[in-house]
Amino acid sequence: MEHENCICITIEEIFGFAGADVYICSFFVFLIIIDMFRQIAQIMFDINNSGGGSVNEWNAIDLHMHTCEGVTRKKGRDDVVFSYTDMQNVIEQFELKLMAVTNHNIINMSNYILMRYIAKKNGSKILMGVELDTNLSTGVPIHIVVIFEENFKENFAATIDINTTTAEKKKLPEVYYSNNEIVNLLRKYDIILIPHGCKHKGMLEYPSPERINEALKKVREGFFRIFDSPSDWKLEKIKESLSELGEENLDEFGGVLFSDTRDWSNYAKSSRDFYMNAEPSFKGIVHSISNPIYRLKPKKEIKRNNNYIKRIKFISRNRKSKIADGEIVLSSGYNCIIGKSGSGKSLLLHMIKKKLLRGFNPSDTYSFSDDTDVEIYNEEGKILNENVINISVGVSIYQKIIEVVSKDDTDELYEIIKLLDDSFVGKEKFYTFKIKYKNLIDEFVKLCYEFKNDKEELLTRLNKLFDDVKRKNDLREIQLFDVKPIKKEKLNIISDSDIKKFEGYNDLIDECKNISDLYKGKYKEQLTNDIERLKNTFSMSLLDMLKDNAENNLIYKKIDIVNGIIETINSQKSEQAKQKSILVKSIPKDIDDVANLVLKMKLNETKINHADLSIKKEEIYSSKKINGNVEIIEEFPINELTEVNEKDNKIFHTYGKKGALSGIKNYDITKPQDAKKLVNKYISLGVLQKSGNNYFEEAKLDIRILFDGQDIKAMNPGSIAKKYIQMYFDSQVKNGTNNVVLFDQIENDVDKEFINSVINDNINGTKGCVQLIVVTHDPIVAVNADPNNYIECTRNESKKIEYRSFVAESYKQDELNTIARNVDGSKDVIRKRYEIYEGGNIHGN
Repeated sequence: MEHENCICITIEEIFGFAGADVYICSFFVFLIIIDMFRQIAQIMFDINNSGGGSVNEWNAIDLHMHTCEGVTRKKGRDDVVFSYTDMQNVIEQFELKLMAVTNHNIINMSNYILMRYIAKKNGSKILMGVELDTNLSTGVPIHIVVIFEENFKENFAATIDINTTTAEKKKLPEVYYSNNEIVNLLRKYDIILIPHGCKHKGMLEYPSPERINEALKKVREGFFRIFDSPSDWKLEKIKESLSELGEENLDEFGGVLFSDTRDWSNYAKSSRDFYMNAEPSFKGIVHSISNPIYRLKPKKEIKRNNNYIKRIKFISRNRKSKIADGEIVLSSGYNCIIGKSGSGKSLLLHMIKKKLLRGFNPSDTYSFSDDTDVEIYNEEGKILNENVINISVGVSIYQKIIEVVSKDDTDELYEIIKLLDDSFVGKEKFYTFKIKYKNLIDEFVKLCYEFKNDKEELLTRLNKLFDDVKRKNDLREIQLFDVKPIKKEKLNIISDSDIKKFEGYNDLIDECKNISDLYKGKYKEQLTNDIERLKNTFSMSLLDMLKDNAENNLIYKKIDIVNGIIETINSQKSEQAKQKSILVKSIPKDIDDVANLVLKMKLNETKINHADLSIKKEEIYSSKKINGNVEIIEEFPINELTEVNEKDNKIFHTYGKKGALSGIKNYDITKPQDAKKLVNKYISLGVLQKSGNNYFEEAKLDIRILFDGQDIKAMNPGSIAKKYIQMYFDSQVKNGTNNVVLFDQIENDVDKEFINSVINDNINGTKGCVQLIVVTHDPIVAVNADPNNYIECTRNESKKIEYRSFVAESYKQDELNTIARNVDGSKDVIRKRYEIYEGGNIHGN
């Protein structure tokens, strides 16, 4: 009923019913209204208590679904086939975790409440929305899907707003919303807008990965959203952006993310099978569309790594424990550890390395962590240890590169000798020996490291082999192909040469005739007839022989044709069957590789055991004369060879490792046994590396020595870091053998541009290949690199270190503020991360 300057909205109009719908559903209206308050309380409870991580890392979504007849632009009605039974079947069959009900130009609140109840009972979530007709400034008709935040008070107000406006517009020639009305929705409600074409066919019916990525880029450009409703930001820019969308590419925005289904009994025909790598919630959508190429994917394109750290549990052993009891959950992708200085970030990496890193020697820095039991589980709930997982630490190689330094020295005395004899070559014999000795020791060190690395490689290969065997066992129900090729039974086929030989019977028959002509007696006629019958019999036998050959060859040909068809079908088997086929072929090769590696290790072990690393004094000492009577003696004191102190000597470079050496033990390296003992000790302590070793650096002959070894000068740490990080990601992170990679402050010594342009791309490229766990202070790494999961490190009131895991889009608390609080300057970075929603306030700023 209408009054002057006023429109009264009935219950039917508020809830989206009209005519017969009201009559049919009137029985439920009273119950719905009574239940509404319980629903409001329940919805608010759900929002305030939703957890910090979804059960699944990837969740099936559908952001545009019709459930009842709407109002079209021409004031007609949609044809919709929907039932709550069909809805439940769709949720179960397609495992949908997040949906949006978006009827045409109306909101049916009762339908939404009932759908929400069914979705919740099935472990799913449905958001309220609407599909609005609108015109661009250029007059091009488009549809805009509006998805509302999970706020019942705003949803109820929006229902009245939309249904009232649509009811008024039905009095006009066409039902459509103007740009200003769309902008007013943005100002009044916390919503997401998805512009798309007016045709509900969507796009990308048979998409390639390239086309999907291009569409997702446009999805990012096509979404509009503000953080805080009162914002009056750049309204003209929204109009401008909408008007720039051409009719020919509008479907590219929404088509990849929603089905636009109108027939729930045939949902499979419209399903896009799209998944979101975030919590199935409104915030999850907001978070995903800021990095859509990595956060939104068709199911078949999702890469999943296995045997990663899923859960870490901390249990105090005694009262001295400085780590609070608790548990954190990790993602299979990028996990970012944040917290203030001294909050326990590097400690967490230390505890992971202590449990899982083979050959890790813990320092005393975190000895207090021994008061806490740490249990680490994979995604199957199995406890992990160093023998069942491959873990790599990104920072260790980098530190070793930085530590390698040396310098050249010019000996003043040799300069004086040069003045005496310009042709003098000093230390000639010493140089020859040094090259020989360097090659000898370097080869031995390399052999030892190779042997050690081979042991680790053997364990790595065994782990991979066991993983492959496990995967093959998981696919044991998958048949490579049910029909076996037809075996060829051996048939009697006479060769061409034998047939030709058999055809020679004519000559023999003719010869018999010639011979029989010599006989003129009473058996003449019988003899002639017998020869003729024999000829006929041979002729028939030849024909029979040729017939049998032809029939048998035809059988073989048919078998070949059938087997060819079987082989063709077999080559088109399912993806899982292909995976199984690959594993069936690769596992025997991997077994051979392991056997070859064991053989190689045995040969290297024999070489190591028989190596002679001793120095003979005559190899070093020499004397030369210049100017006929000037003798230059280059003599190495014998005691420097027979009494080599392990901590301080003139042969080996022990700087940086002296703390690990007692200095009590002396070695006589002119003896093979002592020389090998000393070298082996240096290798075990890291004094001798695989490359870059220096020998005789402080050795003094009677004349000061000029070393001609490798010159490793101090390099700019930033340059080293850039080269190392790029190399490390290519060779270690993405090599397919590591399950987990740890990084402590990956951003050290590199500029912000490099972080943005290289590190972020490298991190995104690891998702689905390896689990990455990074400690960072840098806001770009903590925000723009798009962590799948965060771990916050804090100290509680008892000064104990606490670890808490969360996702940025969680409803439990304002986690964007958590990130901003823990990472300096991250508010600006968060704002830039969501720059497609320009102007929105974040945390009141």
